[in-house]
Amino acid sequence: MNLRRSVLSVVAVGVIASSFFGCGGNKDEDDGAAPKSSAAATTTPAPSPSPAPSTAVTPEGTPTPAGASRVKAELEGRPDGLTGQPLGAGGATLHAPPGWVLTKGPVSVAKPPTDNARVAITAFSGDPLAKINEAATVAGLTGCTWGMPEPIMAVGKEKLPGTAADGTCNRGGTKTAAAYVALTGQGTAVVGGWDDPAGDSASVFGSMRSLVKAAQGDSSGIQACCQALSQNAKSAPPQQQGAYIAAAAACRSMAANSQGRQGLSTIRAMLAGAGAPAACK
Repeated sequence: MNLRRSVLSVVAVGVIASSFFGCGGNKDEDDGAAPKSSAAATTTPAPSPSPAPSTAVTPEGTPTPAGASRVKAELEGRPDGLTGQPLGAGGATLHAPPGWVLTKGPVSVAKPPTDNARVAITAFSGDPLAKINEAATVAGLTGCTWGMPEPIMAVGKEKLPGTAADGTCNRGGTKTAAAYVALTGQGTAVVGGWDDPAGDSASVFGSMRSLVKAAQGDSSGIQACCQALSQNAKSAPPQQQGAYIAAAAACRSMAANSQGRQGLSTIRAMLAGAGAPAACK
């Protein structure tokens, strides 16, 4: 009886121990196991970096963009013209740089000793293009082509109105840069040219910016002739008006030269059968 009780006690203890350790082992195994199911991981691509803001700055003195008029940019509203040697034509005078060689006449020309630039000034009436091309030729420029004329409202310190254009010409078989300005109120046209890249374009434009109305003095003594020609152009028959207008423009050009009276014979020849006023004899 005692033996039976002992056997039952041993069996009972084994069952209890087995249950205890079996449960503990299952728990440890469950705790270490990976979850049977989990939400799928979503990978979000990194955002593309935004482009860095531009820090480029346009420097001062940037060249005029292609297609834009350089002569307009150089002249419009700028009173910083050169001071130097006066050259006049029509109703205006400019100043050529000191040291440039002057050749005066109906078309007056100024050039540096290096001959890498030039400025020519002349008088005109009506459409200035023919006189502009004539002045260019006298200055040694041929075959000039000009861009579209642009209005300029304020040339020089007196803010003279006119038109201007950039161009290219031939000089000794080589293309050279050029520009002109025509002052409509003064009947004065100025042509400038310079050899790129070594030409003195700064002096050319500085001369153009020096343009002012001609002084009222009459050093040549032929202003009375010029006025008479202009008056006759208004009252002459239509077939003679062109001759008087051209003669008046030539007279104004000569009046800016102290030796202008010597050109009166040329004026009389221009009038042909129209008849020269008494003031031109």
